[in-house]
Amino acid sequence: MKEKHLHHRIGRYITYISSKHDANLLNGLVDNEHTENYLALSIAAIFDIRTLNESGDQEKPVIVIDIQKRVSIDYTISNLLNIGFNPLGCYVRKKNSRRVIGRIESIQNNVLHLNDCNTKEEVLDANQAYIEPSMVNLVRILNKITGAGENNLFKKIISESAKRLHPKEKLSLSSKLIYLLEKKLDKMPQALSANISSNFISNASEAFPSCKSLSKPYLIFDTSGNKTDNWNQRGLNRYGPVNWERFPSRKLNIAVICQAKHQGEVEKFIKKFLDGIQTTIADIGFIQRFRLDIPYIQIFTTPSEKSSSYKMACAEAIDHATSIGRHWDLTLIQINESFHELQSNENPYLVCKAFFLAKNIAVQQFELETILQNDRNLAYSINNIGVACYAKVGGIPWVLPVHQVISHELVIGIGSYVASKESRFGKYRKYIGVTTVFSSDGRYILESRTRAKLFEEYLPELLSTLERAITDVKMKDGWNEYDRVRLIFHVFKPLSYIEINAVRELVEKLKLPYVDFSFISVTEDHPYLLFDESQEGVKSYGHKKGVFVPERGLMVKLSNNEVLLQLTGSNELKQWTDNHPSPLLIKLHDNSTFRDIDYLAGQIFDFSCLSWRTLLPSPTPITILYSDLIAKNLLMLKDISGWSIEDMLGPIGRTRWFL
Repeated sequence: MKEKHLHHRIGRYITYISSKHDANLLNGLVDNEHTENYLALSIAAIFDIRTLNESGDQEKPVIVIDIQKRVSIDYTISNLLNIGFNPLGCYVRKKNSRRVIGRIESIQNNVLHLNDCNTKEEVLDANQAYIEPSMVNLVRILNKITGAGENNLFKKIISESAKRLHPKEKLSLSSKLIYLLEKKLDKMPQALSANISSNFISNASEAFPSCKSLSKPYLIFDTSGNKTDNWNQRGLNRYGPVNWERFPSRKLNIAVICQAKHQGEVEKFIKKFLDGIQTTIADIGFIQRFRLDIPYIQIFTTPSEKSSSYKMACAEAIDHATSIGRHWDLTLIQINESFHELQSNENPYLVCKAFFLAKNIAVQQFELETILQNDRNLAYSINNIGVACYAKVGGIPWVLPVHQVISHELVIGIGSYVASKESRFGKYRKYIGVTTVFSSDGRYILESRTRAKLFEEYLPELLSTLERAITDVKMKDGWNEYDRVRLIFHVFKPLSYIEINAVRELVEKLKLPYVDFSFISVTEDHPYLLFDESQEGVKSYGHKKGVFVPERGLMVKLSNNEVLLQLTGSNELKQWTDNHPSPLLIKLHDNSTFRDIDYLAGQIFDFSCLSWRTLLPSPTPITILYSDLIAKNLLMLKDISGWSIEDMLGPIGRTRWFL
C-alpha cells in the first residue's frame, strides 16, 4: 500500500481512507466511469490510542485498529438532476467536507432552498452542493444508474462487503498498516522517539491482558430452585416455567386482530403457535411448553391497513369480551413490516397497543412477512413470541440463582432512547428508563415500575425508584440497620458526580450506614475488536458465519477498571454477512467503593441470560436492555390519541408489557 493512496481525516479517531482502485467495493457492480470518478464504497482504517493497565503499574499505550467501509459520493446535485435523480429531502454538503449543512426543500432554477439547516445558509447553488455520502443515497443513485433495483443492489453490496471485510482480510490489512506505521516512525522529529511492535497483541504474548471464558449460568425452573438447566428452551420443555403451578389463569383469553384478507394465513399461524411445528426447533408449542390449558380464542378482522380500521376491530374485541363476561389476557396483532416506518397515530400497532394497555391487556405483534416464512424459519419466531407472551401475561419463564454473598444487593439499570422528529438539527429528546433487578430468596427477580423521563428530568425519578425499591425489599427481607448493602448501577453512560452524590444523599436519608456502591458504564461505543483465529465459524446456508469471532462469554481484562465482554459469538450471529460483533466495554467509575471487576462483569454476563424477550441470548444485560425498551415504548406511545402515562400505574405496568 503506497502512501499516495492514503488520505486522512481527523475526527474522534484518525481515519485513513484508501483511494486505490481495488479498495472500492463497488467495482464490478457498475462501470468504471462512475466508480473511478464519482462513487466509492472504500476500505477505511480507523486508528485510536488506548491504554492497558491491569496490574496497576505503568500504563501501556496501545494502537487500536479497525477496518471499516466509507461511502464517497462526488456527484454535485446538478449532476444528479441531469441523470434524473430526485434529491428532494436529501441532506447536502459542500465540496471537500462530509459535514452536512441542510436538507433540500425545493429547487428553483438550479438553486437549492434548504430547511433544517445547521448554518444561516438556506440557499445554495446546485453546482456547489454535494449529496450526503450515506449508504441509502449511494444505493438510490446506483439504482438510477443501473436500474438493478435498490433491494438487489443492497444485497450485492452487503455480500461483497462481507467478503472483502472478512475477519481474515481485516487482520491481513491491519498487518500491512502496522508495517506502514513502522516506516512512518523514521520520519518523526529528532526529539521524539517511539517503537511499535510489528505484531498484534495475542494471548501468546505477555503483553496480552488476562482473559477467561465465563460459563453459562444454570437457570432455575421451579420455586424451590431444584430444577435447573443451562439452556432455557430445554429447561422449559422439561420442567415448564417457574410459576406454572401457581399461574393464576392457565386458560388464557386471547383476542387476535388481523386484516381480513390475510385471516386464513393468520389462523394457520395461530395453530402452529399454540401446538408447535413438528420436526423443527418449535416441536413443542406455546400451550405445552408453558403448561397452559387450551385458550379461548376469537379473531377480529379489519377491512384495511388503516389505524382507524384496526381500532374498530379492537373495539369489537372489547365489546365481545364484555358481552360474554370475559376479560382478554392477551391480544395478538397482525401487522405489516412496513408499519414500523409509521409514526404515532398513523401506526396501527401503536394505536392498538395504547388501546389495550389502557385496559390492562397485554399486546404482542407478529408480522405478516414472518408468518409466511417456511416452517424451519418460522419455528424460531414462534419460540421467541411464545416466551415474550408468557412474560407479558405475568408468567415467570426462568430465573437466575444468586451468588450467596454477605451483602444485600440491588442492581439498578439505566438505559436511554433518543428521539428526534423530522429535524436532523432540531433539539434531540433523550428519554431515560430505569429498571430495578434485585436479589431476594436466592433468586434475581425483576421489578419494573418506572416511567421514562426526559434526560434532564430523570434524576428525581431514579431517586424515587431507588427509594421505593430499597424500602420494599428492606421490609420484605427483614433488613436491619447494620446489614451491609451493595448498590450496583448499570448505566448507558458514565454517571456524573452530581448523580453519584444524589444517590449517596438518598442512602444517608434512608439511614443505611453500611453501603457499598458500584457505578458501571456498559457500552458498545469503543474501538476494540476481539479475534479468535481458532474459530472456524458455523455453517449457515452454504456459508460460514462468525469466522474468527470469539465465543460468547469471553472476558478480557484491560485494567482493574475496564473489561471487554463478548456477548455475541458465532452461534448468536444471524447470518454470514453480519459484521464482526463488538464486545461490551464495561468500565467502573472511580467513585465506586465495591471494585471487584471480575464479579461485576460475571454478573452482567448472567443478566444477559435472563431476557424473556426471546429464547436467544441477549447481546446486552437486561438491566440495560429492559431500560431501553421501557423508554422506547413509552416514547412511541406518548403522542397516541387517548394515551396517558397514568395507564401504566395499573396492573399492566407491573408486567413485562414492553418486551
